[in-house]
Amino acid sequence: MFKQLGLFALLILPLALIGVMTPAYAQKKVGIEIRNVSKNDAQAKKGLNDPGRLVPVKFQFICNGADAGKFSNLEAVLETVNSDGARSRVTKRIADGTSNTLREESIDLPLPDGVFARDFKLTLRGKFRLGNAANLIELSEVKTGSFP
Repeated sequence: MFKQLGLFALLILPLALIGVMTPAYAQKKVGIEIRNVSKNDAQAKKGLNDPGRLVPVKFQFICNGADAGKFSNLEAVLETVNSDGARSRVTKRIADGTSNTLREESIDLPLPDGVFARDFKLTLRGKFRLGNAANLIELSEVKTGSFP
């Protein structure tokens, strides 16, 4: 009887460890990766209510996760330091999407005429749901840099 109990324990222990490690592995694998951030001053449009212009800032990102996962409540926050020393901040809500899909979005950055965005900090925040799970995993990614 003790031999059967020992064999049973040897079979159950690895399975129990796999069950404990799976959520931690899934959380490490899930994330947001910002691939590219660029602005195009030549495509700027006149501002609607303010004097100045709206400069399109495009960014590419991918939400890495399990195949059955879905990202929701995505928000992009772009903060810049401008050529006149002032700071700008703009926020945009991004449509929900599935994981492992490269996406491209654009934010219109309001700037006064003759002022250019120099340095940037782009923050993407959102939540991830694995399949039909009740738990949401909060995610965030930050990319900083300078515009040419």
